[in-house]
Amino acid sequence: MLIVFAFSGIGNSMVSPMSTTLVGEYLPRDKQSQAIGWLIAGNSLSYLIGAPLMAYLTNIGDWRTVFLFYIIPVSLLSLIVTQYGIPMKEDSEKMNQTYNVFESIKTVITDKSALACLVSNAFLMTTYQAVLVYSVSFYRETFDLSRSFVSNFVIIGALLFTVGSIGSSKIIDKYGRKRVIVISCLLGAVLIGFYTNMSNLWVSLSFRLFGGFFMAIAFSGVNALMLGQVPQFRGTVMSLGSAIGSIGAALGTLIGGYMLISGGYSMVAISLATFSVFSALLIYFLSKETGKII
Repeated sequence: MLIVFAFSGIGNSMVSPMSTTLVGEYLPRDKQSQAIGWLIAGNSLSYLIGAPLMAYLTNIGDWRTVFLFYIIPVSLLSLIVTQYGIPMKEDSEKMNQTYNVFESIKTVITDKSALACLVSNAFLMTTYQAVLVYSVSFYRETFDLSRSFVSNFVIIGALLFTVGSIGSSKIIDKYGRKRVIVISCLLGAVLIGFYTNMSNLWVSLSFRLFGGFFMAIAFSGVNALMLGQVPQFRGTVMSLGSAIGSIGAALGTLIGGYMLISGGYSMVAISLATFSVFSALLIYFLSKETGKII
């Protein structure tokens, strides 16, 4: 099981950057933000659909039922859609063009704007761990909520994250990537930073839910901005973005665990939300807009 789990992680780390790279290859600039938003929203949509369905299948059978009637069919459908839905490169010379991997990495990380986008994405992942990892246990321990109530609340959070991801393209098209990223990062930082300090449950839930909503907009904006950096090495940019984002997530879990032990949930939220502010500053001062969306 551990080996299969590791292979699953390897597959995800390959597919995710390839998907975003294909957006830059095949879609015009005015469609890229919308496509990135849908890709990010796909994670939340899969949870909204998959989590209740897997629970239902487990109740009527066992864990093997989930694999037989959900995971395997969805995986096969993904293969079919990939085979027949993604166009092949017509320019074989361009398709067969190769470049030095180390040269491409060096070019990307020495580009100030591209590096700012990569680190900004990692910082956003660090902040989001305050919600993704610690919010459920916070509400159960602080407000003594039932498991079913928290589960429903998590589904609502995933729905708002989906809405934020999908709707981000309209806001980005109107106001520009950098401005939207900076504002959504700062709003997300405030809401996530203080949701654990609210004594009223419903106020705290509102902060947590809308904090996730603004983080979804920020994620979509940063990935859309990152897609336009160093176009000749777009695949390398998105691969590095995925790798560094995973490091940011691990860093958020590590820092959050330390802060939880030393200072409680309030310290977890405030310390991790600070990284969203750093993300906004990086984008504002160091990144460059990759062309105006018309």
